[in-house]
Amino acid sequence: MTLSISAVLTNNNGAGNETVAAGGLTDVEKTSETDGSALVALGIYIQCIYHAAATAGAQALVFGSPDGIRYGSTNGLQTVDIPFSAGATRSVAFSVLPGHKYYKVLVKNLDPVQDLTFVSVFAEPQVLS
Repeated sequence: MTLSISAVLTNNNGAGNETVAAGGLTDVEKTSETDGSALVALGIYIQCIYHAAATAGAQALVFGSPDGIRYGSTNGLQTVDIPFSAGATRSVAFSVLPGHKYYKVLVKNLDPVQDLTFVSVFAEPQVLS
């Protein structure tokens, strides 16, 4: 079994640390897909910083696709709450079961006023080698 971890959300400089606008969602074009063809399991790790005046948290949305083009439901395959604390850095790690050819993970900011900053998303695919 082979393990590797890679950033799947990149900004214009090729690094993580995206900002998600109030009430917004990460840009799907800046989110790399993860190949699920040989997955045994998929680990996801997300970190973000909540604004000091934030009143709501954020969610991770996992989408699956058979062809890397159609990602199905607008709600995703799996939704995971990112722990919330105003003014703090928070993270969440979770597993996604295999079953799709491709995966994308987006982050949704639930706060209607404050941006979510320094958002980083990492995927750790576990594949048969």
